[in-house]
Amino acid sequence: MGWAHLLMLAIAIWVHVLAAVVWIGACAALALAAGALRSGAVESADFARRALPRLVRLNAVAAALVLAGGGVSLAAVGGERGYRFPPLFIEVLAMKASLYFGMVWTLIATARTQASMGDRPAEAGQRWFVRIAALSGAAVVLGGIALALGLLLAGTLERLPTP
Repeated sequence: MGWAHLLMLAIAIWVHVLAAVVWIGACAALALAAGALRSGAVESADFARRALPRLVRLNAVAAALVLAGGGVSLAAVGGERGYRFPPLFIEVLAMKASLYFGMVWTLIATARTQASMGDRPAEAGQRWFVRIAALSGAAVVLGGIALALGLLLAGTLERLPTP
């Protein structure tokens, strides 16, 4: 494996991991802010109007980068191994994919909730902020598990025999 291949793999892995950390961090901030602002006060309306759309967009970009970085990493490692992976690797990868799709679902549900607030977030009421806090909190949990599984993947691939 040449240096260009190693460099591409390293960049893809770092893009994948850093995008995941940004996504999880933004979800944590969103969960905390939405939970604190569920009162329906003016601050809630300002948050819903200004910060919420930006955080949803940031999370959408991060989600795309997680997928792209993970796909490039998988292709690079797969090509190196003839796309023969140990069963444990495939099982962990399937779990990570399930968690990713769960996080994407929370992102879509958050975006829909934000869109349904319309131009009157103060009138949308407390239930929207509770829902956003719950969805974002769920994404944090899913993302944390996915990061832990990523460490397992990275730490075991070289130690497992190729079938």
